[in-house]
Amino acid sequence: MTKNGLNIAGALLAALLVVGTFVHFHHPPPSPADFDGTYSNPCCSAVQLRDGYLTTAGSTARIRYVHDKFGVAGYLASPVGQLYVPQDGKKAASTLVFSSDLQQFSTVDSSGKERIFRKAAT
Repeated sequence: MTKNGLNIAGALLAALLVVGTFVHFHHPPPSPADFDGTYSNPCCSAVQLRDGYLTTAGSTARIRYVHDKFGVAGYLASPVGQLYVPQDGKKAASTLVFSSDLQQFSTVDSSGKERIFRKAAT
């Protein structure tokens, strides 16, 4: 093999490694339908997830689902009811961290306490 051929083979191998690493670690966003249902916790109002929206206590906000370092998380576009995290004295959007089976999520309430919401059986 010529020196030029080795350079091309090395470049192709490097490109394959980059693409393979990206494919291995990149997860497409989960489908909102995977999360649809009613989740409850004895402390708080029930939380309904439907078609990419979260509703609780008469308030609704858009939710975006992603794979992140915690697993699957949902990020609220705006604070909703009891689901917010205080930051710098203001309400800020909350993060919901889902279990691997998507049957429950945890979040932190306004007092800083972790709350776990479980999905109701359908």
